[in-house]
Amino acid sequence: MAKQNFPNRSINLVISRHRRWQDETLATLRADFDQVLIFSRHFYSLKPGKLWSVVQTARRIKKLSIPANSILFGFAHHNIIENAFISYHPKIYKIALLPESTWELTFHPAAAGFDIARLRSTWASRFYAHFLEPLLGLRRTKFEYYPSPTPLPFIRFDHPLEELYDQVLLFKNWTGQNFD
Repeated sequence: MAKQNFPNRSINLVISRHRRWQDETLATLRADFDQVLIFSRHFYSLKPGKLWSVVQTARRIKKLSIPANSILFGFAHHNIIENAFISYHPKIYKIALLPESTWELTFHPAAAGFDIARLRSTWASRFYAHFLEPLLGLRRTKFEYYPSPTPLPFIRFDHPLEELYDQVLLFKNWTGQNFD
């Protein structure tokens, strides 16, 4: 759709490597985009190799030349890759898109019925938030989890999305109801 409406504009896809992005899927998508940039997928970890991979990914994104009139549509508001794009390229127009239920649960867990005093964090998440992210010039994130009955993760930026993105668009999950 973007290519049809803006044929002279470069439209790129940025993804993190994941099992869902199989080669045949990527081959189909490459025809729809001028460029497909694939970065390593990262999790909070204190393993030296994983930390070095985060540093390499951040540096790679920082070196990208992105025109100031670009628009970033972000779907993974807590992802290190998206964090690097919004942190290193502040002049681009940033739009976060996420389900309303995810936004409510992630940024307002108490309103969703969770006892926030029971939220726990990990050593790795504290290391990232207080050392690695500031060192790299990234926005600070917060990883906490609700321990029981099954651990439920809460991953978010330290600041509200509305402060980091130019627009935050929430969409409702379709319930399958007919709205005639």
